[in-house]
Amino acid sequence: MPRSVAPLILQDADEAQIQQWLSAFGTPQQVALRSRIVLASAAGESDSAIAERLDTNRKTVTLWGTRFAQEGLESFEAQSMASKYRLRAAFRNQCR
Repeated sequence: MPRSVAPLILQDADEAQIQQWLSAFGTPQQVALRSRIVLASAAGESDSAIAERLDTNRKTVTLWGTRFAQEGLESFEAQSMASKYRLRAAFRNQCR
Protein backbone atom coordinates (compact mmCIF):
# COMPACT_ATOMS: atom_id res chain seq x y z
CA MET A 1 0.00 0.00 0.00
CA PRO A 2 1.45 3.41 -0.94
CA ARG A 3 2.57 5.60 1.89
CA SER A 4 0.54 8.74 2.48
CA VAL A 5 2.86 11.73 2.18
CA ALA A 6 1.95 15.38 2.56
CA PRO A 7 1.94 17.02 -0.88
CA LEU A 8 4.54 19.65 -1.68
CA ILE A 9 3.39 23.23 -1.48
CA LEU A 10 4.17 24.90 -4.78
CA GLN A 11 4.31 28.70 -5.13
CA ASP A 12 2.72 30.14 -8.28
CA ALA A 13 6.08 31.46 -9.51
CA ASP A 14 7.73 28.06 -9.00
CA GLU A 15 4.93 26.28 -10.84
CA ALA A 16 5.18 28.76 -13.73
CA GLN A 17 8.95 28.19 -13.97
CA ILE A 18 8.53 24.41 -13.90
CA GLN A 19 5.87 24.57 -16.63
CA GLN A 20 8.19 26.75 -18.71
CA TRP A 21 11.03 24.23 -18.33
CA LEU A 22 8.74 21.38 -19.36
CA SER A 23 7.58 23.18 -22.49
CA ALA A 24 11.05 24.39 -23.52
CA PHE A 25 12.87 22.45 -26.23
CA GLY A 26 16.35 22.57 -24.67
CA THR A 27 15.52 21.56 -21.09
CA PRO A 28 17.82 18.73 -19.93
CA GLN A 29 15.93 15.48 -19.35
CA GLN A 30 17.13 15.37 -15.75
CA VAL A 31 15.49 18.72 -15.04
CA ALA A 32 12.32 17.65 -16.88
CA LEU A 33 12.05 14.49 -14.76
CA ARG A 34 12.58 16.47 -11.55
CA SER A 35 9.92 18.93 -12.70
CA ARG A 36 7.41 16.17 -13.34
CA ILE A 37 8.15 14.65 -9.94
CA VAL A 38 7.55 17.95 -8.15
CA LEU A 39 4.33 18.71 -10.05
CA ALA A 40 2.94 15.24 -9.32
CA SER A 41 3.89 15.48 -5.66
CA ALA A 42 2.26 18.90 -5.41
CA ALA A 43 -0.88 17.36 -6.93
CA GLY A 44 -0.95 14.86 -4.06
CA GLU A 45 0.21 11.69 -5.83
CA SER A 46 2.03 9.12 -3.72
CA ASP A 47 5.75 8.52 -4.28
CA SER A 48 5.04 4.99 -5.50
CA ALA A 49 2.43 6.15 -8.00
CA ILE A 50 4.75 8.88 -9.31
CA ALA A 51 7.63 6.44 -9.67
CA GLU A 52 5.49 3.94 -11.56
CA ARG A 53 3.98 6.56 -13.88
CA LEU A 54 7.34 8.18 -14.67
CA ASP A 55 9.12 4.83 -14.90
CA THR A 56 11.69 5.70 -12.27
CA ASN A 57 12.74 4.52 -8.82
CA ARG A 58 10.67 5.50 -5.76
CA LYS A 59 13.88 6.61 -4.04
CA THR A 60 14.46 9.09 -6.87
CA VAL A 61 10.98 10.51 -6.36
CA THR A 62 11.55 10.80 -2.61
CA LEU A 63 14.99 12.37 -3.11
CA TRP A 64 13.78 15.13 -5.44
CA GLY A 65 10.62 15.82 -3.46
CA THR A 66 12.74 16.28 -0.34
CA ARG A 67 15.36 18.41 -2.10
CA PHE A 68 12.71 20.64 -3.61
CA ALA A 69 11.02 21.07 -0.22
CA GLN A 70 14.35 22.09 1.33
CA GLU A 71 16.02 24.08 -1.45
CA GLY A 72 13.36 25.03 -3.98
CA LEU A 73 14.04 25.37 -7.70
CA GLU A 74 17.75 26.02 -7.13
CA SER A 75 18.24 22.34 -6.29
CA PHE A 76 17.30 21.38 -9.88
CA GLU A 77 19.87 23.58 -11.54
CA ALA A 78 22.68 23.10 -9.02
CA GLN A 79 22.50 19.32 -9.26
CA SER A 80 22.21 19.42 -13.03
CA MET A 81 25.27 21.66 -13.40
CA ALA A 82 27.32 19.59 -10.96
CA SER A 83 26.49 16.43 -12.93
CA LYS A 84 27.39 18.14 -16.19
CA TYR A 85 30.85 19.07 -14.93
CA ARG A 86 31.46 15.58 -13.50
CA LEU A 87 30.52 14.02 -16.83
CA ARG A 88 32.84 16.35 -18.75
CA ALA A 89 35.73 15.57 -16.41
CA ALA A 90 35.11 11.83 -16.71
CA PHE A 91 34.97 12.08 -20.50
CA ARG A 92 38.23 14.04 -20.61
CA ASN A 93 39.92 11.44 -18.42
CA GLN A 94 38.74 8.60 -20.69
CA CYS A 95 40.10 10.34 -23.77
CA ARG A 96 43.61 10.64 -22.34
